[in-house]
Amino acid sequence: MVNVNNNINDAIQQIIAAMQVKFAGAYPTLPILEFKMVVGKKYIKLCTNGSVHAFIDFEGNMYKPASWNAPAKGIRFNVVNDLEKLTQIATYNGGYLYR
Repeated sequence: MVNVNNNINDAIQQIIAAMQVKFAGAYPTLPILEFKMVVGKKYIKLCTNGSVHAFIDFEGNMYKPASWNAPAKGIRFNVVNDLEKLTQIATYNGGYLYR
């Protein structure tokens, strides 16, 4: 298994926390939305509720999912360089990943 860079891991955790806060604000009576990181050979899958929320490569580039196994073409963000922006715009439904 590939080790995830600490900067990338920390950035992902901050983005997840921001999305959970937004979800809790929108749906206060529902349980907290859980995200899971699945580390593969090329990408980290950010998963929730049995679906892929985003793909992140080991350089920190974030992609919209095209399917369970593959990202869509084109980098959407870099989780380290765009962290401040992502914590503000990232939503639990992934709408920020569309172009």
